[in-house]
Amino acid sequence: MLQVKLEKPSPAKVASITFENGQQVLFDIEDLFAVSLYHWRLIRCNFRFYAYSTKMVDGSPCRISMHRLLANTPPGEVTHHLNKITLDNRKANLLNMSPRHHRQLHGIRGYRFEHKRKTTINDRQNISIHQTT
Repeated sequence: MLQVKLEKPSPAKVASITFENGQQVLFDIEDLFAVSLYHWRLIRCNFRFYAYSTKMVDGSPCRISMHRLLANTPPGEVTHHLNKITLDNRKANLLNMSPRHHRQLHGIRGYRFEHKRKTTINDRQNISIHQTT
């Protein structure tokens, strides 16, 4: 069984976005530039809220999730929220892992069918979230 050790988040400054329904998305202040490039909205998936945006890439809309953007999650991997709060997108709370290990961590058996998510922007191009000078 895969075990994850929870560590206290570093005392880095935290920024947030507050939505109309009162929900707040947390992220590190150092990621403010990357987050400000998009118009974020909340999407409910599996009874949890996630921050998503949409961007046109090669003439088709592409979904961008804040947690995958900030964690620089490579294609084929998933981003796990260590404290299980999906709107807490601080880097200390995000962990990239394989889908298999993620299912083991949550105690989920394999899928009965092949689950294919929509193409995200990380699958189409490599995004650098740091501002270049």
